[in-house]
Amino acid sequence: MMNDADLRFPKIKGGEGEKEIEITQGNFIPLMESKDREVRKKMLLKPFTVFMKTLKTPLQLLLMEI
Repeated sequence: MMNDADLRFPKIKGGEGEKEIEITQGNFIPLMESKDREVRKKMLLKPFTVFMKTLKTPLQLLLMEI
């Protein structure tokens, strides 16, 4: 399983007037529980852009083992 040690996730604004925060495993749940709907939306969409860029990596690793 790939995580934030393997990948760099984008930064999002933590809410109105707050500074940008890098998405990590440690702050994923607290940000998903944010009262700000836009923060929750970004928390779902931004990490998937990173995963989609690396989609071939797990597949190639699997094919090497076969």
